[in-house]
Amino acid sequence: MKTILFTVMFLISPSILMASNEIVVAKDGSGQFTTIQEALNSIPSSNAEWKTILVKNGLYNEQVSIACSYVALVGESRSGTHIEYSLPRAVWYAAHGVNTGTGVINIAGNMHDIVIANLYVRNTFEGSEDYTEVIRTETGSTRLWFINLDVLCLWKDTFAPWGKAGGMYYVADCNFRGSIDAFCPRGYCYAINSGIPRPKAAV
Repeated sequence: MKTILFTVMFLISPSILMASNEIVVAKDGSGQFTTIQEALNSIPSSNAEWKTILVKNGLYNEQVSIACSYVALVGESRSGTHIEYSLPRAVWYAAHGVNTGTGVINIAGNMHDIVIANLYVRNTFEGSEDYTEVIRTETGSTRLWFINLDVLCLWKDTFAPWGKAGGMYYVADCNFRGSIDAFCPRGYCYAINSGIPRPKAAV
């Protein structure tokens, strides 16, 4: 019964986005903002109604932090909307003294009802082996949807939704690439039509 309720909640809840407020991000200046983080910063931390950030096609070389609930971060197209950033976790830890926030897309602790969809997201660091998180969430984050994504890096912990015991995640039509723990949810995760490509055999 718990499994059925969990699945139904994830499949139905995003329908509310049809009536959400839309914020447009475009590199060419045709939207309200030219960077994703500026758009996110325009939403108060106390936000209690759905808002959609539509990211137009383009290459966004930035690290993104989501610190409010009821947000949908949606690309114009999976093939055309790229978020890329080079960040090994060791470098971040040396600068900040914590591992919190080491992803390309980060969701703060205790956030909920967040959709990330229609994007190509990549941690471009390819130096010596390290943790190169692409999507990371912190303790207490829950009711998160990840839909129609390429989530890519070379090294460890590619997909790291770490809401822990109470974390609930829905994953659909996603492609993950990395090494150890390329798909590493902590909590409850329902995933469909998603996977990690097998490496090609040596010729």
